[in-house]
Amino acid sequence: MRLTIQQAITRGRVRVGDRSDLGDVEITCAEQGAPLVLGDCCRVADGVRFVLGPEGARFGDYCTLHEGSLVMARGKLEVGHNFWLGRNSILDSTGGLVIGFSVRVGAGSQIWTHVEAGDRLQGCTLYGARPTSIGDDAWLVGAVTTNPGIHVAPRSIVLTGSVLTKDTQTGRTYAGVPARAVALL
Repeated sequence: MRLTIQQAITRGRVRVGDRSDLGDVEITCAEQGAPLVLGDCCRVADGVRFVLGPEGARFGDYCTLHEGSLVMARGKLEVGHNFWLGRNSILDSTGGLVIGFSVRVGAGSQIWTHVEAGDRLQGCTLYGARPTSIGDDAWLVGAVTTNPGIHVAPRSIVLTGSVLTKDTQTGRTYAGVPARAVALL
């Protein structure tokens, strides 16, 4: 069912913490299941879309989700405090997604936990889902894509336009397609 943010709040599908600011947000949710929970002092901009599965989604305090972003919470989605999601980004939790504290995901980034391909007549010919995690204080600078099953280690930095195909190491910087560790000057 597709709801406006006010309809979702009224029906108990969204719980919003104190001093949060919600724009014109669209929510599509399963008939049954857990709600979308937003902590205190969160800001969700106009044009953000949530697709909620049976497990719902939970965001900590001081989270910001910018315009045009898509949150596909079809599986477990847990986000820590002080999260920042740039404009026109995608969070996919089909395979499970856990994001730590003080994580920044730049504009145009895509965090994937599943892959599927096929058409309606033949059915899905390719499907896979794996849990993905992003550790505390990680920064995906912008237009970063992560493949399903990736662990972004705490304090990792992934530079603009990179594609993560392997786990990162704590405190390292990554760049490229596929992303590799680089030394900063």
